Amino acid sequence: MPGAVFLEGEKIDLRTIERDDLERVRDIFNKEEVWRNLSHNTPANYEQEENWFEAEVVEGEGVNLAISYDEELTGVIGITPKKEEGLAEIGLWIDPEYHGNGYGTEASKLMIDYAFDELRYHKIFAKALEENSGSKNLWDNLGFEKEATLKEQHYRNGEFEDVCFYGVLEYEWRSE
Repeated sequence: MPGAVFLEGEKIDLRTIERDDLERVRDIFNKEEVWRNLSHNTPANYEQEENWFEAEVVEGEGVNLAISYDEELTGVIGITPKKEEGLAEIGLWIDPEYHGNGYGTEASKLMIDYAFDELRYHKIFAKALEENSGSKNLWDNLGFEKEATLKEQHYRNGEFEDVCFYGVLEYEWRSE
């Protein structure tokens, strides 16, 4: 049974992640097009997804929500506070079957509005692997500024790859 809708969008909703979602989360996360574009190089089994669920969704300080289209979990988005006051990281992934529909953009807008309006963050940042043009375009199109590139920070496909950092301040977001 799907979790409760927390943030309603035009095309998608952001809803709570429930234990019943973990098989679907595991299956999507292990799709090569998903894990290769994240900072993970190893597969995740059900028990690891349960551990993530307990540590991050149940006990964590952040907010992790299912991206839901027509009550189908199509991805996950989360916002995680950092030690610095008012700073949080946003991250998401979407099932490749649903790419190109604007779901990531809409989910990100909903989560960023929530983070600034309700959680009172001052700045949101995101990371993207250099070769992940989809993520880099998402943050660019949402008005995030590329702030830094960490050289050869991540190992993928037998090579070291740069990681790009993007950020947006609350007043910049509101002026978009």
